[in-house]
Amino acid sequence: MESNFRPSQDMLLTDDELRLSAYIFQLKGDPSEELLKIGSTIGTRQHFMTLCPDRVIDKKIIELMAVKLNWNQHNTDAQPAWILPPRFAEAVLKGKMSEDLLPDFAEEWMAAFETLKYIYVPIMEPNGHWYLMVASMDETVIYLVDCHLNSQQTAARKRSIRTIGKVIGRMMFSSYYPHNYLEGNFELGTWDIEEARSCEDHSTSTQQSTICTLEWMQMDDVFMSNLLPRVEDKLVRMKAAMKLLNGPHNENLEMVVEKAQKFWESQMSCE
Repeated sequence: MESNFRPSQDMLLTDDELRLSAYIFQLKGDPSEELLKIGSTIGTRQHFMTLCPDRVIDKKIIELMAVKLNWNQHNTDAQPAWILPPRFAEAVLKGKMSEDLLPDFAEEWMAAFETLKYIYVPIMEPNGHWYLMVASMDETVIYLVDCHLNSQQTAARKRSIRTIGKVIGRMMFSSYYPHNYLEGNFELGTWDIEEARSCEDHSTSTQQSTICTLEWMQMDDVFMSNLLPRVEDKLVRMKAAMKLLNGPHNENLEMVVEKAQKFWESQMSCE
C-alpha cells in the first residue's frame, strides 16, 4: 500500500494503528480534514503530514501534544505535571507580565494540583531550535533539556529559563491559588538550573531538536534527568501521530477510525 509514511516492523504498531497510519498518511488525503479535536483545538491532516520523515515538523504538533497531555492531567487520577503550550514561553519572553498571563493559562493549563511534581515548558528560539524547561518541585531545581549544549547557547537559554521561572513563581503566589499553595520554596526564578547532559548528541539540527522536545515533554512524572528516553527520528514521528489520535481526548476518534477501516478495506480489495 502506497503511503507518505510507511511504518516499519520495529515500530510495533497494532492492527488498528496500522489502519490509522495508512489513512492519515495516504497519498491523496484531504489536507484540511480534521483528524484531531480536543475542545476548540483542531489538528488537520496538513499538520500530521509534517510528521512524515525528513519533513519539518509544524510547531502546531508541539502545541497539539501539549493540549493532549494537559487533557490527560485534568482527566486522570494522577495529576503530577503542568505541560504548558509553546505560546506560554513566547508570551513571557516577549515581556508579558504574570497578571496578564493568568487569565489565559492559570485555569486551563496551571490547575492547583495537590500532587504537582513537574512543570514542562517547551521553548522555541527564533531560528527554530527547540529545548525544554523542566521544573522539579520536589528537588527545587530546573533542568535545561536540550539536544545541543554549548557554553554560549546554554548561557542564553538559561537566562530565558530564569525569566520564565520568575513569571511562573509570581503566578503561583496569585489569588488564583490557595494560600500557601504546595508550601515550600516556589520562587522558581531563584532555583538552580542544571543541564540534562545525558541527552546531548551534539546535533545542531533544528529538526532533531523538535524531535527530542516532542519526545521528552511526554515524560510526565517519570522524568529522570540522567536517563532520558532514546530518541529515534521515525519512531518518534509515528508514535506521536498515534498518541495524538488515539484515546478519549480525541473527539473525532470514532469518525477517523471508521474512515480508516473503510480506506484499508478499499486498498486491500485493489491489491
